[in-house]
Amino acid sequence: MSWLDLVEKASQSIETDGVNEYADLMERTKSHTFRNNLGLNYELSPAHSIGINWNVGFSGGNFDSRQHGTSDINLFSTSKTFNNLLALNYAGRILPNGDRLSVAAEWMRYKYTINQTFSTPGYDNPDCDYSSDFLKGSIDYQHSFGRHTFNAGGVYNGAWMHDTQSYAVAPQTPGTRDDVDATAGMVYASMQGQLGELKYYGGLNWQINRVKATDAHTNTQNAVNPTVQLSLPFGSRRNNQVSLIYKHILDDIPYYALSERQVWSDAYTYSIGNRYLKAPTEHYVNLLLSLLDQTVNLSASYSRDINTIYWQTFDDPRRPGVTYSRPVNIAPLDIWALRAELTRTFFGCWTVKGIARIGFNPENCSLGGVDYKGTRLRQYYSLSTSLNLQHGWGGSINAYIEPTYRYLDRTYHTVWQMDCSIYKTFLNNRLQLIAEFTPLGRRRRLDRYSAGTSVSKTILTPVQRGSLQVVWYFSGGKRDVNVNMQQSTLQLREIKDDF
Repeated sequence: MSWLDLVEKASQSIETDGVNEYADLMERTKSHTFRNNLGLNYELSPAHSIGINWNVGFSGGNFDSRQHGTSDINLFSTSKTFNNLLALNYAGRILPNGDRLSVAAEWMRYKYTINQTFSTPGYDNPDCDYSSDFLKGSIDYQHSFGRHTFNAGGVYNGAWMHDTQSYAVAPQTPGTRDDVDATAGMVYASMQGQLGELKYYGGLNWQINRVKATDAHTNTQNAVNPTVQLSLPFGSRRNNQVSLIYKHILDDIPYYALSERQVWSDAYTYSIGNRYLKAPTEHYVNLLLSLLDQTVNLSASYSRDINTIYWQTFDDPRRPGVTYSRPVNIAPLDIWALRAELTRTFFGCWTVKGIARIGFNPENCSLGGVDYKGTRLRQYYSLSTSLNLQHGWGGSINAYIEPTYRYLDRTYHTVWQMDCSIYKTFLNNRLQLIAEFTPLGRRRRLDRYSAGTSVSKTILTPVQRGSLQVVWYFSGGKRDVNVNMQQSTLQLREIKDDF
């Protein structure tokens, strides 16, 4: 159970033909969440077990966006979510040679409602009710021989989603209902093991995704996805390693982004989904060189992303200066990346780790009639240090910076931050006090552009924060008790705009 009361401050400017708006925003989120999870595992015999997992949770809250500037327009939102999940599992050794079989079935119901009201006439005040049922079944067979393991199995996913949207101030406009049915299936086989010093993994799966919308539009995707991974140690002490990975991926159906509900974040910005989205596919290659017991790690990677989901910005046709974002599949993207990581330990108690990552993104696509060509550079650097002293004292300092970079119609400005922590343990490591604080940093500024509008939003909330934790570690009782918790693998991955 948790409660949240968060206040964020931001400034926003909007420029378009005939409209120049500037506003200071104060956004307040008040919410409460409850989640209860019960997982049990029962051993039928030393070779067979069954498990059950039940998870129920709900949350509710209010979101207020108060705007002061050229136009004083306030937005008030109330939302509720409910989640109920049940999972059953069997795992057992089915042959005397140790072959194993796992079977699982999972069901989840998810409900979400949101009601939004504006303080100024002229807005539709949307109310949305979203419900979905998900079903997942899987089977996996495993056979081991020598230093090798063979796996084969299959997975089925089904989803039935219903979305109803109405408008409180326009009863003459009937509400809309969207129904989306989605199914996905996969069969796979893989082999992993070791040949001499060479460790290998090879797998192949066939996957099919099918989405059917209210208007009878059907989108079907299928792909054969291979995966190969090789790693080999080298050097006189065998403390160096070179690894090569190749995989082709067809992503899961983007369930969350298929809903075409309209959700406002402030008086000039809202987002909607897209029932015609396709799942992204990717070719990925990575070469990794690890030296001196992972003291130095160097990697180079390349990926070709097809049907990447991107939140494109559009102009609202009825309200000048108002923009909305919608997920769309864009033209293929090529991404090249280099990464270097260095880890050193001094005096046995002081560890320093630095990471540098540079990505090169050649762009060659068109959005809203604008052609984006050229190569974009994206960088990320971090430095962390931790100190573990005697008598239970310790601490860490972590800092990172991500310089300004462009991605199609958006510009992400420089963001950086430093986080610190100090801890002390007492009573033979049973009691621990942890103080965490952020003394320095810079929040994000994001610019985005549509065909006729530019929007710039800067987060003004200070990064400075602090917290104090008190942790007690329990121990004792019988040492031979073995408790296994059955966990669910069915999750609704949230895909939303980051603006």
